[in-house]
Amino acid sequence: MLAFFCRALKWHTGYQMKNVGFLVSAMFFVVAAATPQAHDAGVLEHTKWKLVEMNGSRPALPDEVAFTLTLEGNSYLLFGCNLVSGRLRIESQRLVFIGPTRSTRKACAGAAETVDVAFSRLLSANPTYRIDQDRLTLVSPSGTRWVMTKEPLASKHAKTKFIYVAASKRDCTGMFPTKCLQIRESEAEPWTLLYWGVEGFEYVPGIEYRLRIKEDQVPRPLPDQASVVWYLDAVIEQSVVDRTAVDEYLRSKKR
Repeated sequence: MLAFFCRALKWHTGYQMKNVGFLVSAMFFVVAAATPQAHDAGVLEHTKWKLVEMNGSRPALPDEVAFTLTLEGNSYLLFGCNLVSGRLRIESQRLVFIGPTRSTRKACAGAAETVDVAFSRLLSANPTYRIDQDRLTLVSPSGTRWVMTKEPLASKHAKTKFIYVAASKRDCTGMFPTKCLQIRESEAEPWTLLYWGVEGFEYVPGIEYRLRIKEDQVPRPLPDQASVVWYLDAVIEQSVVDRTAVDEYLRSKKR
């Protein structure tokens, strides 16, 4: 009788333990399913994104205008028609933008103004987000969808520099004959040739720029390779000095 009781107790205890194990596994599955993108907060840290789609369509922006969003720790930097920065909190599947913000007050016009205002409204609505490889999708409570693609970004230890970029390139020879950007760090200096590019910067002939860039060292540069790499951080100023060159370039891109 005693042996039968012990066997019964062992079976009952084992059954309970199996159920406990099942319940723990089920709870883990439910929690994981409820927060499928909790790890995205780390994925978003120190990233830069460029706007490529609004509600299923390409934004009607001039080719020389780009909207980018940089996420860094608990802060963000939005560069569009104006430069906007502020505080940020990344929650499970939601970006919470915290005021007050700092912003430039440049006058905007046309599509650039429309996108600037709409994107500011999106941020103030604390959109949900989804990451799919190198695409970030933001969705407002009203259903507005913005798709952004990942842009190159310098390391956190990169040096900040400001440069001017001339409205035209010049012939130069590196590994082979090509055309190089003309740059200088102050308006008092002569133009010099840049034999490497600026990652994330789309140059349009006929426009003169002032850029804020980040300079990273190349750990082990190859022969004939630059020892530094430059990343676009922000377009501080741009002005059209040759409208014919700009229009010709834009037409060539649409062919």
